Amino acid sequence: MRPRSAAACASPKPRANSEKLQISPKLMARRDAFLKEQERSATYMDDFFNEVNTRFRGKPVSIMAHIPMLFNVATEGLKRGLENVFAKDTFIWRAAA
Repeated sequence: MRPRSAAACASPKPRANSEKLQISPKLMARRDAFLKEQERSATYMDDFFNEVNTRFRGKPVSIMAHIPMLFNVATEGLKRGLENVFAKDTFIWRAAA
C-alpha cells in the first residue's frame, strides 16, 4: 500500500451523498458556554494578578507548576510592574516538562 501525501490526508474529498451533520443539543450548549468563557478569558489574568497582589503580597507561599507556566506568569507579572510580591522564603517547585 502506498503512503498518502500530507495534502491528501489533510483535505478529504467531499461525498456526493453527504447528509446534514446532526449535533446534540448538549454539545451545542457546551460550545456556547465555551465561547462565552473565551470572551471572558481576557479578564482572567487581570483577576488572577489582582488576587495575588492583594491576598498574597508579602506572604510566604508555595508554588508548584511547569516551567512554561511559571515563565508566562512571571513575564506577565513583570509587564504589570509586579516584582518581589511574595515573601523571601517562598518555595517555588518547578515540575519537569
